[in-house]
Amino acid sequence: MFRSIVILALVAGASAYQTAEDDCTDTINSFNCGLKTESSCTGVCTWVAGTGCSLNAEDQADLQEDQNSAIAVTAIASAFCAVYNSEDCYNTCAWSAENELCLIDNNVGEAALLAVDVPPGTRTLIQLTNVGSTTCGVLAADCPTTENDFCEVVENECRVKLTTWLGTFGARCGSNGAAALAALDSTVNSGANTAAPAMVIISTLVGALAIFA
Repeated sequence: MFRSIVILALVAGASAYQTAEDDCTDTINSFNCGLKTESSCTGVCTWVAGTGCSLNAEDQADLQEDQNSAIAVTAIASAFCAVYNSEDCYNTCAWSAENELCLIDNNVGEAALLAVDVPPGTRTLIQLTNVGSTTCGVLAADCPTTENDFCEVVENECRVKLTTWLGTFGARCGSNGAAALAALDSTVNSGANTAAPAMVIISTLVGALAIFA
């Protein structure tokens, strides 16, 4: 049953994506824009009153096509897990306390994305957004913050470490999007706006990304 659902997801999610270079560049730039203040929101970023700093509309539109196609893959597969409560959510599924929802396991979701060649920038964004709502989606007092964990407490909230985002983008994208990654590295290491990490781009995904844990 579960294998059939995953196969359906792979067929439905097959799509033409941007190149890894373009996808990584746009994804990393979009994440970096979300870290910036109004005064530093320049270059490929655009300041939107009431929202914050975000990637320019043209690049964001290209990136959104990749994200929509990738979301469709895991959204279909997640139907298998969504019917379970917290007690029955295990094996190929994992419970999200933040969303109060049973989601598809991270490894299964990652395999589905890889099978249809979802580019690395989009895969990273989807995975770590979900890590933020599952592993790090807990009270500050329960936040797993040891050296090897993904999470940290910022302004009394448990969130994915910025260094985790930076390192995962680097590992997944490799030489793709190198200039964008260098710019993100500079932003992260400057300590700029670390209290509100990339909320603009992440907020566009949260509703759609209750997909896998």
